[in-house]
Order: sequence, then structure tokens, then C-alpha cells
Amino acid sequence: MLKFRNAIGIAALSLVGVLPATSQADSLTFFFTSDHCTGGCLTNQTNGGSVTVSTTATLGTLLVSVSLANGNQFVNTGFDASFGFQLAGVGSITYSNIAPGANYMIPGGNPQAVQTLHMDGMGDFNHGLDGIGNGGSTLLGSSLSFDISAAGLTLTSFVQNATGQFFGADILSGTTGRTGGIDVSNPGTPSHDVPEPTPLALLAIGLLALTQIRRRLTS
Repeated sequence: MLKFRNAIGIAALSLVGVLPATSQADSLTFFFTSDHCTGGCLTNQTNGGSVTVSTTATLGTLLVSVSLANGNQFVNTGFDASFGFQLAGVGSITYSNIAPGANYMIPGGNPQAVQTLHMDGMGDFNHGLDGIGNGGSTLLGSSLSFDISAAGLTLTSFVQNATGQFFGADILSGTTGRTGGIDVSNPGTPSHDVPEPTPLALLAIGLLALTQIRRRLTS
């Protein structure tokens, strides 16, 4: 009986040691709080929207998801990009799954080498997407998402540019009707993996509990 009980315990410990746990992807969430519109675009807005950058199942590939708030919409008023961002330690990046893809072009082509994309009031970004339709009259929607891939690309690859901005957006304000730039100047808020035990891991925990109960009953 002792040998059987020990065998259960050893098996349970083995399962706990090797079984994987499911988890949600790590991410960073940033908020547009800096306003560079003449006359103001973020008037009466707590923030102009958010950017969430998430890891994916593929190493070196990140999902970028932008959601503008308060009726704000992307436009192209003539900046080099409608949405710009700054990466460090990464050269060319490859875009995929751009949505809405019909609204945007990739300056310099895909893969996109390091660029100098000037956005008035926000400085220069080294990567980004440019909205189709110039002059600010073509509304491009309030959301944008895409994957980017490059060797060594991680969440920490997103950094501030020379003027202190992580991201910049060219928008039409939903509260003032003005057009211009808003940006992210504060670091992102992280969301970490929260492992959840798999059914087999739960079984292993149950076996360990059973071993402890049997030990107490026979001691």
C-alpha cells in the first residue's frame, strides 16, 4: 500500500511539472492624451482613444489595435502618416492583416524599412501607415488594426521618438470638428499572462490531494 501511495504522489508531481497551462497574451495599452490640433481636438475628452499592442502565438509578430474614442476618426490632412509609431532595435517590418485595408497604404512598401514620417507637432516616426485620401475630407473610420513582424520584435520595441511620442494619429475630432494630430506620450499599461490550469493539471492536483488524504488516514 505504501508503494502504491508513493506511486500516486510521484505521478501527480510529474504531471504538475510537465503539463502546460493556458494563458492570455501579454499586451500594453496606451492612451492618446496629447493634443496638437490648432484650436484643440481633445476638448471635453478624457482621452482620444487607445492603442493596444499584443503578443501573438508567433514569435516576432505583434498585433496593433487602435480604437479612437468620442467620435474621433482617422483622416489624412497631409502628414507623412495617418498613424505613426516608433520602434527601436528593429529594421524592416512586415505588415499583414491590415483592417480596414482599403483605407491605408504602407509608405515605402511592404516590408517597410526605417522611415522618416513627419507628423506636425509630434515629430518624426520611423514606421506607420498613411490614409488614402488627402486634405482631411476623407474619413477613414475610428479603428485600425494590423500585425507587424520582424526579427527581435517585442512589446519593448515600442519607444518614444525624439519629441517624446510613442504613437501619433491624424484625426477629425468628434467633439470640436477640428483636424490635426493627437499622440501618446505616456508609457503603456501592461497586462500580464494569467495562467489557467488545464484539465490534466487539475487532475494532477487532485491526485496530490488524494495522496495527502490517504497518508493522514493511514498514519
